[in-house]
Amino acid sequence: MRFHSRFGSVLFYYYYFKGRKERKRLWYNERMGVQTLFLQAFVVTALAVFSLGVYQLYFVIPAGKNSCEMTYMNPHYARFSMSVHSDKLKYLNKKYALYRFLQPKYVPRRDALRVSGVPVLFVPGNKGDYKQVRSLGSVADSMSKDIGNGRRLEFFTLDFGEEASAFNGDLLDDQAEYINAAVAAILRLYRKNARGDKKLLSKAPTTVVIVAHSMGGVAARYAFTLDSFRHGTMSTVITLSTPH
Repeated sequence: MRFHSRFGSVLFYYYYFKGRKERKRLWYNERMGVQTLFLQAFVVTALAVFSLGVYQLYFVIPAGKNSCEMTYMNPHYARFSMSVHSDKLKYLNKKYALYRFLQPKYVPRRDALRVSGVPVLFVPGNKGDYKQVRSLGSVADSMSKDIGNGRRLEFFTLDFGEEASAFNGDLLDDQAEYINAAVAAILRLYRKNARGDKKLLSKAPTTVVIVAHSMGGVAARYAFTLDSFRHGTMSTVITLSTPH
C-alpha cells in the first residue's frame, strides 16, 4: 500500500506540473496571438495613413490654388546719429544705434533720410537683433504699392547690441532711455524734412508707432515712466510676445 501511495503521488505531481506547463504554454500562445493581431492592425493603419498623406500631397493639394505669396526682400540699414544733450545719452549713443530700414527698390539709399510717411520704430527684445525688422518692413513696402498717394509706413529700428535685458534691470533702464531719445530724433527728422513748407510742416507726424518684440515691449512701457518721455510722442505701442 505504501508503494502504491507513493506511486500515486508521483503520478499526481507529474500530471499536475505537466498540465500547468501546458496551460502556461496555451496562455503564452494566446497572448502572443493578441499582440500579433494588434501589431498587424497598427501596420495596416500606418500604411493607410501614409498612403492618404501621399495622395493628399501629390494629387489633392496641387489641384488647389496656392494663395500664399512669396516675400522677397533686399534690406539695407541706414544709420544716423542723434544729437546728444547729456552725458547719459552720450554714453548710450556709443553702445546703441538707430537705423532706418529701406529697400533700394522703393527708397534709394541716397534718400535714406528723406521721410514723409508714418514713422514706425521697431524695438528688439532680449538678445534680439535690429535686423529682425526686415520682415515687417519688406511686407509694408510691398503693400505700399496698393496705397497709391497714401502715406506709407517708414520703419526705423534700434540696435541694442543683442543685450540680455531680461536678466539685468540696468540694461532695461538704458534701453528705455534710448527709446525716448530715438523717438525724439525721428520726429526731428520729419520736421527737418518739412522745413520751409508750412503745409508739410503742419502735416509732419507728432507721434511714432512702436512695434516691440519680447522684452522690447517691457522697455517701451518703461519708457513712459521716465522723465525724458514727452507726452503724445508714442500714442500706439504694439507688443509681440511681451511678458506683460
